[in-house]
Amino acid sequence: MALGHPLSPLTVAPAERQRLLEWTRRPTSAQALTLHARIVLLCAEGRSNTEVARRVHVALATAFRAGEAQQQKNLSVPNGKQTIEKRLNG
Repeated sequence: MALGHPLSPLTVAPAERQRLLEWTRRPTSAQALTLHARIVLLCAEGRSNTEVARRVHVALATAFRAGEAQQQKNLSVPNGKQTIEKRLNG
């Protein structure tokens, strides 16, 4: 039996997914950017916050905040016109 409130689905456009994957594989990416990209990709796969936190070795609150931040940014951008770099950088 699952505890807590149900997760709302996090959708990532194919172009954004590709960019996030590039950030996770690029050796010159900042560690924080790489971590955020990994968290968003795992959340987009439908994994729970607990599982995401375990897989990337962060606190549960960190995984929750990253997923929620991405979800809020998705909702605030009409038709996905804003690039993922602008979303992550503010």
